[in-house]
Order: sequence, then C-alpha cells, then structure tokens
Amino acid sequence: MLAFPRGLTTLCTPIRKRRMIQRERMISGAPRVVRSNRAHGTLPLSSLACVLAALSFTAFGLGAPANARVIQTGNAADAEFVRYRNERFGYELMHPKTFVANDPPANGAGQSWTSADGLFELNAFASFNSDGATLQSLKQDLLTGDDRFGNEPAAAIAGDILWVFSDSGPRAHGYAAIFSCSNQVLNAVEISFPSKSADRDRFEKIATGIITSFKTGVGEDSPLHCGQPQHGASAATQATRPPTDNPFSDPSLKRLAVYGWSTGGQQNGLWSAGISGENGTLFYVQCSTGPGDVRNGNIAFRGLRQIPNLSGNYQVNVEMGDYQHGGVFTFSPGNPGSNAILEILEDAETAGVYLEFLRALATGGTLTIEVLDAGYRESFNLFAADYALRPCFGQSMEEPWSNHGERDGVFGTSVRNKSGGAFYIRCDTTTATRGGAVIAFAAPQKNPTPGVQPGQMATLKAFAGTRFQDVEFMLTPEPGVMTGVIYYAAGTGADSKIRGLLTLLSHEDETAEGDEDISDMLSLIGGGTELRLLNKDLGVDTSFSLYGARQALAPCSKLY
Repeated sequence: MLAFPRGLTTLCTPIRKRRMIQRERMISGAPRVVRSNRAHGTLPLSSLACVLAALSFTAFGLGAPANARVIQTGNAADAEFVRYRNERFGYELMHPKTFVANDPPANGAGQSWTSADGLFELNAFASFNSDGATLQSLKQDLLTGDDRFGNEPAAAIAGDILWVFSDSGPRAHGYAAIFSCSNQVLNAVEISFPSKSADRDRFEKIATGIITSFKTGVGEDSPLHCGQPQHGASAATQATRPPTDNPFSDPSLKRLAVYGWSTGGQQNGLWSAGISGENGTLFYVQCSTGPGDVRNGNIAFRGLRQIPNLSGNYQVNVEMGDYQHGGVFTFSPGNPGSNAILEILEDAETAGVYLEFLRALATGGTLTIEVLDAGYRESFNLFAADYALRPCFGQSMEEPWSNHGERDGVFGTSVRNKSGGAFYIRCDTTTATRGGAVIAFAAPQKNPTPGVQPGQMATLKAFAGTRFQDVEFMLTPEPGVMTGVIYYAAGTGADSKIRGLLTLLSHEDETAEGDEDISDMLSLIGGGTELRLLNKDLGVDTSFSLYGARQALAPCSKLY
C-alpha cells in the first residue's frame, strides 16, 4: 500500500455519481469525445486515491528531478525512472524507462506512454487556460462531466493541486492538475491501470513515482513573464492607481485622459461617447443609431468639481465655432462633483436638431460649456470625436485598429468590435513622463455578478492567439456595459508590463514583408488573429480583431 502523510485520510471521501455523461478527454494533448452510460458497482477505494493529496507535502514542484532514479516497484524491469520535459510548456515528470512513448500530438502540448506489458497508461499534457478555469471549477467539471469518475470517485484540492481518482470499474483512473503562470496554463497528468490486477501494488508504486515527480516549468510557448520572480505586487497589480482626491493632479495622466474622445459602447440601446475636460469633468453624449434624421439620446456631464452641490434646472450654453445653442439641463449633487443631463426626444418636427449638434462635435476643434447662473465654464477638445461618434451617423460600430495620431505629446490607438465593445491604448511621449500609458476597455456584459462598484479593481485575462497576460482595471459599471481603465506611470517599473501587452497585441496574422525572417513569420502566425478579454464573474467575454494592430501600436511600442 502507498504511504501518505497523516491527516490526509479525511480528504478521501467517495462521492457517489450514477449518470449518463458526455466528456472531452485529452489524449496526448488532443481532445476526444467519449460517451458512456455504464454504472459500475461499488469497490473499495485504494490508498492511491489519497496519494495525490499528499503531493503538496512532498517535493512536488520543488526543483528539477534528476535525469534518472530508482524506485522500488517490486519489479526490476520498471524500477529505473527517466525524466521527460515538455519543451512547449516546460512541465516535467519521470516515468519507467521501459515505458513506450506513443506518437506525440502535432501541437506539442503533451506525450503519452504505455507500459511494456500494455497494462499501464500514462498521459501528460498542458493547455492555455482560455476559459479562466480554477481548480474548483475543474474539479466540478471532472466529477459531473467525465465518465471515468462518474461513480464513487475520491477528489480533493490540496494546496495548489487538484486530484481525482476512481477505481470502481475495470480500470483505475487518476488525474492530477496544477495551474502555472498566474493561472494561465493548466498542467495535468492522467494515469490508468487495471483495478483488479495481481500487479495492483506495483502499479500503485509506479503511479506514485510518476505523480510525485511532476512539476511545472517555463517552456518555449509559456505566457509572457511566466516564471519571472514577482516582488511586492503581482504582475497584474503593477499599475499606478490615480490620486483619489484629484486624478488630474498627475500631469501625465491628465494629458492621457484629455487626449481625445473615446466610446463607452451601447448603453440601454444608445451609443455612448465622450471625453474628459481640463478640470476632470466627463462630458458625454448618447444617441440612437440608424437612418433618417430623428435621433434620441442624452447630453450629460459627470463630476463637475467646480460646482459640487448644484441641484435643479439650469440653462447651459454650448459653443463650437459657429455653432452656438443652449438647453435646460437637470443638475444633481454627486461625488466628486455635480452631474447634469439633458434628455433628447425628437419627433417629426424636431428631427435633425440633435443630429446637427452631433455633426458639430464631429467637425473637431473645441467645445465650450457655460452655466452662467453657477459661474461655471469649461472647454473640451473634440479630437477623434468623428471616429467615436460614427454609429450616431448610421455607420458601423465595428472599426479596425486605428492610430489617431499625436496630440500634446500623446499617441492614441483603438479598436471596436461589432458588439460595440472598444479597447484603447494611449502612451505619453513627452520627455519628463515618457512611457506613461492608459489602457481602457468597454465591453457588453453577459450574466454579470451584481454589486460591482465604481472604482473597484478587477483582473481581466487578455488572450491573443496562444498567449495570455493578466491586466488589472479600475471598473465603472454602466447599463449593460462594463468599462475599465488603468494607468501606468512612467518610471514605476511598469515598462515591462506595457511592453508585454504591446508584444501580445502586435502578434497578428498578416502576410510578412519580404525582409522579415522566418522566425518573425512564425511569430506572426502563432500570435493569433484576435484579442479576447475575459472575466466570467464580470460577465465580460469579448474579442477584437488584431488585424492592423502592429502598425497602429508602432508609435507606442518603440517607447518600451
């Protein structure tokens, strides 16, 4: 019998399951769909069911295993274990030297072996955690969706290791998994052998030798910064939080924020776009889309610090070059300043009035807002407003990567998808704060977890092709849309984070230029064609094309 530390026997509780199950199983890194409706009888669980729980108390994952070692299995033929390392993902394990390797999968993610007598099967693989799974969710999936463990399995999470085992059928099945690279890669080992064989004790010792030697590592295709030591905050929390009392007290953040217009996606069926003013006020418009001249929507302000407690209806005058009009806005106190809104509802007689205002915004220049009775006056630039407001004029919400050019030492680039989601990057090129950057997104939500508060921090997984990077954002929930922004201050150690994200985004699937070498071509092809932002708890799962990203990001990429 296998030995394991005291106190772990309580983890070995059978869980009864009898059901028809459809599952997907990784065999040498390749998926295979199996359907079964068998219901095995109840057999006592072996102590091998508990050995996986002991892994967190062993040398699991601590240092590289030797290239060879001897394990007392009771059979000299399989006592010598040799080392295997997966070059793509870097995980390692040891197995009996006599095991015969099967043909590896084309993707290089794994390897499987069979014992010389054909009775013991071993499979090891790794994959990118593109669905944001956790050990708990993986455990649940195995127990409810894998027929190998459909009847009285033993399962537990011990430390950072998941293990599942069942020997209730003709063959015993074991599964051990651990996430690496900040939860971006799943590494797993599967074992199988006859459950009622006379060699049961020998099989258990072989399994123990394999699983206790299993360790994660860093390979050729590991995510960016995987395995690099972290000092203090994790890689996803290296961003600089803006000053809470007045974000615009940071001159670089101010330039990045007022650079130009951005979009907030579709909120309650209305397209939303806006910009921050020099005093920190957010000015935004919302509009219905479609043909014809009738437009409904809102013109609004948020966070008027100069008039923090204004309440009631006030005349607001608007000036944009030759365009000079006004309207009565409803003001309400807010934090950090007053908020104001003017609702637009047009009919056949007033059709085209709001559209004229929107077209004036799109011509560029400067917008000046004045509330005479409150002594308030503020200006907003209209840079990139034409791009942000295109859906208001009946054009597509989807836009490819665009470099909006330079303004006041800042370069900006963005992309939008057909759902109205948007992704922005702005970088500071001025001498004193060179390298500062803002990253922002707006994404439609699907079944989000309620209760997200403005200013709450959350990490989203940015996935491009086969690579991941975790990015932390400060959130602002809007109706049907989650928006997020994060600021990286220059000279704070964030350069590598920005550089990694730009590298991630710049790997696009395009035809290589003639002077690019073959490795660059492979890098482009391997980088993927889409950027995916994922956080299931927030209800965010949206993708953007990466076509054109490399060129659009070039002015920012050269800073890092």
